[in-house]
Amino acid sequence: MTLGEKILALRKARGWSQEELAGRIGVTRQALSRWESDTAVPDTVNVVELSDLFGVSCDYLLREKWTEDRVAVPQRKDSLEQRIVAWVVTVLGMAGVLVMTIQWSIAHTNMGPFEYWFLGDLLWLYLLSWALLVIGIAEVRGGKFSELFHDVLHEASPKKIRQDLGLDDEAKK
Repeated sequence: MTLGEKILALRKARGWSQEELAGRIGVTRQALSRWESDTAVPDTVNVVELSDLFGVSCDYLLREKWTEDRVAVPQRKDSLEQRIVAWVVTVLGMAGVLVMTIQWSIAHTNMGPFEYWFLGDLLWLYLLSWALLVIGIAEVRGGKFSELFHDVLHEASPKKIRQDLGLDDEAKK
C-alpha cells in the first residue's frame, strides 16, 4: 500500500473530506489531493502531523511493505456518553421548537409569530431551541461539532494565548 493510499484510507475512515484534513494539517486541498494520488509526497513535518493526527507511526505511513502485525485503521468511535448527549440535545431542541410553536398558535392567533416573540422577549428561546435542534441532529448524524468545539477551546486557551503573545515565562526560557 502506498503512502497516498494510506492517507486516503485513514482520511475516509475518519469521515473527513480532503478540505477538512488539509485544514487540520495546514496545507491546501490540492496538495493533499496530490499526496493521495501519489503524484507528490508530503515533507517530513507533514508526515509527522499526519502520523499524530491519525494515531499511526511514521514508519507505517512511509513503508510500502509494513512488516509488523496488521495496523488497524482507527475508526471514529463515539462513546456512549457522547451519543446520549447528542440525542438529549436533539430532543431538547425539538421539544423547545414544538412548545414555542404550539404556545404561539394557541395563545395568539391574531398575532404573527415574530411579533409575539419580540413583544414577549421569547425570540432568544426560540432561536436557542432551533440551534440545539440543528447541533443535535448534526451530532447524531456523525457531525464534527463536538470536535470543532474542543479544537476551538484548545486553541483559545489562556495558556496558548499567553504563549503566542510571548507573555508566558515558560515560552521565554
